[in-house]
Amino acid sequence: MPATLPRRQAPLTRLTILVLLLVGSAFPLLSQDDASATPEKTVDTVLVLGPFNDTFKDQKQADWLKDNLFQKLSDGPFVRAKDSMTVAGTQMTWSQKNSGSVSAEPGQAVLVAFNLDPVRFTETTVGFTWDGSAQLRLGRNKVALSGSPEQRGKTHLQNQSYQAFLLLHAGESATPLANLKISGEFAASVAVHTQPKRRLNGELLYGSNKIQSLALSPDGRYVILGQRGRSDDGKNWESVLEIRSLGSGLVKRIWHGDQPANLAWKADSKQIAYTFNGQLIREDVNSGRQSVVLEKADTVGQIHWVGDRLLLQTAIRQKERGDGAKLYQGLNDRWSYFRSKNQLVWCDPDSGWLTPITDAAVSADLLDVDAQGRILYSTTLQDHAEPPHYLTVLTLLDTRDGTATELTRQRTMTGAALRGDQVLIMAGPNAFDGIGRNIGTDQEAANDYDTQLFLMNPSDQKVQPLTKDFDPAVNSVAVNARGQIVFSAYQQDRVELFYVDGGNTIKPLENLADNVDNLAVSDQSKPVVVWSATAIQTQEQVFVGGLDGRKPAIYWDPAGRDYRGIQFGEVRDWDFQTEDGTEIDGRIYLPNNFASGKKYPLIVYYYGGVVPVTRAFGGRYPKNYWASQGYVVYVLQPSGTVGYGQEFSARHLNAWGKRTADDIIASSKAFLAAHDFVDPERVGIIGASYGGFMTMYLTTRTDMYRTAISHAGISNLTEYWGYGWWGYLYNGVAGRGSFPWNNRELYTEQSPVYAADKVTTPLLLVTGDSDTNVPPSQSHVMYSALKLLDKETELIEFAGENHHILGWENRMLWWSTMTAWFDKDLKDEPQWWNHLYPEPK
Repeated sequence: MPATLPRRQAPLTRLTILVLLLVGSAFPLLSQDDASATPEKTVDTVLVLGPFNDTFKDQKQADWLKDNLFQKLSDGPFVRAKDSMTVAGTQMTWSQKNSGSVSAEPGQAVLVAFNLDPVRFTETTVGFTWDGSAQLRLGRNKVALSGSPEQRGKTHLQNQSYQAFLLLHAGESATPLANLKISGEFAASVAVHTQPKRRLNGELLYGSNKIQSLALSPDGRYVILGQRGRSDDGKNWESVLEIRSLGSGLVKRIWHGDQPANLAWKADSKQIAYTFNGQLIREDVNSGRQSVVLEKADTVGQIHWVGDRLLLQTAIRQKERGDGAKLYQGLNDRWSYFRSKNQLVWCDPDSGWLTPITDAAVSADLLDVDAQGRILYSTTLQDHAEPPHYLTVLTLLDTRDGTATELTRQRTMTGAALRGDQVLIMAGPNAFDGIGRNIGTDQEAANDYDTQLFLMNPSDQKVQPLTKDFDPAVNSVAVNARGQIVFSAYQQDRVELFYVDGGNTIKPLENLADNVDNLAVSDQSKPVVVWSATAIQTQEQVFVGGLDGRKPAIYWDPAGRDYRGIQFGEVRDWDFQTEDGTEIDGRIYLPNNFASGKKYPLIVYYYGGVVPVTRAFGGRYPKNYWASQGYVVYVLQPSGTVGYGQEFSARHLNAWGKRTADDIIASSKAFLAAHDFVDPERVGIIGASYGGFMTMYLTTRTDMYRTAISHAGISNLTEYWGYGWWGYLYNGVAGRGSFPWNNRELYTEQSPVYAADKVTTPLLLVTGDSDTNVPPSQSHVMYSALKLLDKETELIEFAGENHHILGWENRMLWWSTMTAWFDKDLKDEPQWWNHLYPEPK
């Protein structure tokens, strides 16, 4: 029986008087039906701090003081009644009051706040009467005020929770606050309250602290944590790298901003080596004493300690012609990094003396090294004879006698590590003549993205498949100095932890989360294991467990405070069986304050590439966020994805959407029939990369979807195969053995552009203008066809962005763009889209 796991159920700071207006006493998020046009709404209940002596009004740096105050107030959870705050050295408490009772004497100020929860994009005016100066903020964003004493501030609200702040300075006489209200065409769609509950928003999702790197000292005493998040003012990214005691949590060493790279521990855990600002540094962990090993280390890419020596991987860039002409050196020369060759060298940390190990003419990619100086490295050759059209040579070099042994040549190898006298190899099921293959009798080959583990004995080069009867697909592997293996793998829609025991049996390792990201293992006989992971409604956390009998526990929660008060809708499993008996795994994200008697618009989302849409929190396509916008979100895992066994993933081969589209259409119809709270006339689909291709392809197959979004989708298989950086390699797996000259039907019939005349669904095409994976021309080709056919389509291109939209402003606009498109077509609310993309004048 395949080794599988059962599915689990989804489970202020200081300064003067500010009046925080948090309106209403409950958390009455309104529904779409409640959002009829009403001109204004009175704000009755607010939170108040003060009054107190006005330390802002006459200061030359008053704006700077206020900006810092509002940034601090907006950083993290909403303020609550009875929260305390130090104001000019005095401890004060937020209190809930009627807005009409707020007042201040001359020389005083008061702080007021109110929560706004619109259920749609709307232009809103905040108005009040105050005989003095005032400042209005929505979070940290300033809203300009006009008029006196009747003051007004106009702003646009997206469909998310806001905390509004008023800083009110008293006039020349006692000043009461009056007529506090919001107005606008859709004022009725904005709930106001004083509760700290709030919905998810893009700034929090993308900007909260996330783990960038994770490592353990060999003795398991220290953990290295790298994190990145948005600064308090929201203007910059801030990165921090720390060495912490795993036991006490105390920080031993910290770097802000510029950080070391390629950090390596010595075996005794007393020294580290790393590159920093172009230098190679050695540092004593206890004393903090540093010494420069190499003044020029810009080309160093990896560092490993071997006894008292350092093993370095350095890059050598081939000299360019200099005249603007480029003679391509093969298909891989389209990659910007292709002409860099890696060389392995010894480095004496005392003298800095460098001794080459490998020839610089052939690139050697360092995979592992042990304490005896045995080096495992690979070389990739441009050998296109067989799919997926490259060849990796794995070599074991014993530096004690200079013996280099070629262990194997494989076309699907993705990594390897030393395990005592054995070598652990990560490769596709078709490697080693298919000894790891476990597919149906009618399937010619397995999906080589369904990564497997193999054990090789270098002495006789015999190979044993470790995961042939293990349905999950290997994701990442950690092997410690004692040869103990811990790895993560796609287990259906989760990324779980496993380990290999002494008998080479694979066993699960409890991890307390749904989706493991980073993984590190110590070198002790019973090693400590540290990992970062998310759950379906929980931000990234760091966990500690191990093979020493300890129970796993949360070690660190870098963004826990930021998510305080965030409310989520329910997540349910929903699976479907197709007519041929295939089980299609799925789940449903329900909106906040879900009411079963209502009708909701639906977003259908599916995988890109070949990996499942996991239960990871956040991500580029945030299901929780869409649900907070009032959508039901249905995520399904159609045929072809890994994590469900090799037979299931092999359906990806030479299909390019055939069976996958059938699964999505059938599942969508069954979902609508089974859930009467979804409006079948308001269903949208979205996918990216291969999922973007699926979106285009689905619009040529059915008219059941009211609208569609394709990010970085593929419209022409031939062009993608021949021009995308990795197109011919990806299709070496997805279209194994098929080429435009021997399978013309696949390349034309499955290319959406050849069926563009069948499209009736409005289609939004999105791409980065610098996408090297799926070139932007793929979206342009489909856009040209649909425009010439007078179909409803739009094309949006993000400047300077590659396959993923990573820039802060672009990411916020990208998320808004997709949601606004759905609002326009699925909610009949075009206002947000028209605001983002008004008609040219």
